[in-house]
Amino acid sequence: MSRKLLVSLISAVAVVVAVVLVVVFLWIPRSQPKPDPIAATVPVALSKANLPKGVKIGIIVTAGSGAAEGAEWRAAAEGARVAQQRLALGGTQLKLVTEDDRGTSAGGKEAVDALIDEDVAGIVLASSGKHLGGAIEAAAEAGVPVILPYAQPPKGSESVWSLDSAETDNAEKLESVLSEYRHPLFVDAGSTLPEGVRIDDRVAYKSGTELPAFVDTLVHRTGTDALAGGAYGGGEHEDEPKKEPVEDPADALLISGNPALQATIVAALQQRGVSVPILMTPEAISPTFSATLLERGGSVTPQLRTVGNQWNDTLALNADAQGRSMSAFLAATRQFTYDKNIKNLSEDASFDEVAGNADVRSHDAVIALVEAISQANSIEPKEVERKLSGLTLNSGDGIAGPDLDFSSPEANKGEVSVMRATDQYLGLRSQVENGTDRLVWFTEPISDGTQVSAE
Repeated sequence: MSRKLLVSLISAVAVVVAVVLVVVFLWIPRSQPKPDPIAATVPVALSKANLPKGVKIGIIVTAGSGAAEGAEWRAAAEGARVAQQRLALGGTQLKLVTEDDRGTSAGGKEAVDALIDEDVAGIVLASSGKHLGGAIEAAAEAGVPVILPYAQPPKGSESVWSLDSAETDNAEKLESVLSEYRHPLFVDAGSTLPEGVRIDDRVAYKSGTELPAFVDTLVHRTGTDALAGGAYGGGEHEDEPKKEPVEDPADALLISGNPALQATIVAALQQRGVSVPILMTPEAISPTFSATLLERGGSVTPQLRTVGNQWNDTLALNADAQGRSMSAFLAATRQFTYDKNIKNLSEDASFDEVAGNADVRSHDAVIALVEAISQANSIEPKEVERKLSGLTLNSGDGIAGPDLDFSSPEANKGEVSVMRATDQYLGLRSQVENGTDRLVWFTEPISDGTQVSAE
């Protein structure tokens, strides 16, 4: 082969290679997705540096039956125990001191006083309702920071932060859902709607009202009463007056109030064949709603909807940082279920008895206080409060819920979503209590068409 021919062949090959490289370059997308800033897996064990010895965090719950204000969050508060045990696995020791506020303002003040005597560095107030003002006021006077996982603080409160969804965000989302219906009916069962939500048609459940009669009214107002118009006589007794069909039946119900009462009403409506969509206020996210609904013979169906932040187990199905953090939280919950030495917050039962309801919000509240204590390198409440007030946390810091920013009292920066109920077993917790269905809230599709899937 002549030198001239060899040079020509080399030149031709070089041209082909150059063309291929240009084509490949043009086909590669200019914007590649950035890698997640968190590892592919999140360890169960958590560790915090510079944590002083003898750290104590106070947990205030409302014990007793669901009738006590705030008692619906008692079981959910066990997420605090999960946080403590995850830190213990990572070599970080702290003590949780639990007090019961009995659902009263006076009880809240007494609980705070008892925790101050224990030298706690901060308090997780895992309850809700108007009675929280007593505990919040007592803590503020003592300079002890408070985190509310399940409630918004009273206006003008100091040294208190909330992980609950903002009332304005709840109102906006509820209004959006209500706009889907022509004639929604507000079932006022004891609590006000978020400010800004207006429904002209209202039926109130008052103290002393007989539930069957109240449900009869709702059944009739939705136009699903088989007895309306006299098809089967007047009612339970033939001599009862016949009900005339309503001219404009409600095509959806919005129920507010104590979650136990909400669930009782829902179960009764289901048993009467009411098929219109039922929307509940955010209290329905509590474990009490799920437990009461099943106890009353109700069904978990997508007909049930509510609004709130994405703190639910279904987040573990997402392939992102928050999904992996939620997976780690649930893995920890499963792991601790099998350790009979781990007790619940009140130390009167093993953790496995309450693991099914351990909630991320109380877990993240403890993690936030521990991070503030670590940065302050002090257990003095005022120093902890100073660090907490500028704290920002995301999945990489060990929390499993939405990002948190404590520069404002409403630390939760997550988006409020519409959620539907399902009894689909996810297999993310160790067991389904008593072998019955467990209500799981799934986030509805958002505007860009994405959604959480259980498949």
